[in-house]
Amino acid sequence: IRARFFFVFFFFFFFKQKTAYEISACLVGSEMCIRDSPKTPVDVMSERVARNLNCRKGSCIYGLIGYQAVRYYMQIKYLKNISKAGDGMQKVTAISWSFNSKRLAVASADRYIHLFDEAGNHMEKFPTKPIIKGQKAYVVRALQFSPDNQKLAIAQSDNIIFIYKLGLEWNEKKSIINKYEQSSSVTCMCWPNQRQNEIVFGLAEGKVRVGYIRKQYKSESLYRTSSYTVSIAGSLDGQSIISGHLDHSIIRMNLEKKEKIQIIKHSSVPYALDWGVHIAVGGNDQMLTFYDEGGAVVQKFDYTSDETVKEFTVASFNPSGESVAVGNFNKFFVYNYNARRKQWDEMTVKRIDNYYSVTALAWKKDGSKLTTGSLCGCLLYTSDAADE
Repeated sequence: IRARFFFVFFFFFFFKQKTAYEISACLVGSEMCIRDSPKTPVDVMSERVARNLNCRKGSCIYGLIGYQAVRYYMQIKYLKNISKAGDGMQKVTAISWSFNSKRLAVASADRYIHLFDEAGNHMEKFPTKPIIKGQKAYVVRALQFSPDNQKLAIAQSDNIIFIYKLGLEWNEKKSIINKYEQSSSVTCMCWPNQRQNEIVFGLAEGKVRVGYIRKQYKSESLYRTSSYTVSIAGSLDGQSIISGHLDHSIIRMNLEKKEKIQIIKHSSVPYALDWGVHIAVGGNDQMLTFYDEGGAVVQKFDYTSDETVKEFTVASFNPSGESVAVGNFNKFFVYNYNARRKQWDEMTVKRIDNYYSVTALAWKKDGSKLTTGSLCGCLLYTSDAADE
């Protein structure tokens, strides 16, 4: 009887975990993975269970559901090149996904806007318009779809933002329904969540302004600084924005209360800036820092000893705000937030030889795909391996 009891106990304890369902397909950087997966850290899980799963410590995210052990491998899967690299600099200057995930807009070095469907197929393109007819000495600095998916905001270096009406179907007539002429070059832009009629943008002279969609040509200043605005981002709830400046300062403003405060003096120029669960900031000092909304340091990743890591150029959170992709030279990093441990983990580093600097990043709005653009015009479409 004792031997039989020992056998039953041994079988249940050591083999129950193996019979649990296992997601072997890769779910990296995907909102589906981050949102729906249990996040039990490796260090609180039984080493015996880890050995039974044949996983090395740190190579998987583990979760326990009752007696079941579930593991999620984290990696990025290459899908396709949707635009090949050209000779010399042909910078992809901006990328934006529509809120319904059906359209991808890309700004190229020739000042055209290219539109792709959700599978990465090129559907149409149209030229941008200069502020002065015949002028060609400008670039597109930023793109943003409206929350209703019908409009596209295009920020340009020749001191203007145009709002195009695209419609909901392919090949509908494109028309400019609004424009905001400015006193200096537009450098960055965001369309805050849940604010369909307000678009926020930064200027080279240091101002941060808001444009009102329903008011023809109407824009006004939110606040002024004395330093060039290099980046801008909105909070997940759409109630606040942050702007990064050349003097390393990061300013937060509540759009409802119109309250402004400098929350961070970063260690470098905050070129890579976005706001999810925390604020992610990177620059040319080979360090990536996560801050809370009050400006306190949550966590820092220091790559100063790694000669392959160069300047952090751009950052983009997935829709849940729990996963962020950050561009660098010939690579991009993906970090994931572990809510149980309240810390960020570097989940993957995707190295791409001869890709040069990552100049634009955008997540599909369901979090399942990531699109990256480079200095030489190459546009990559990547996915989690489960999304096949």
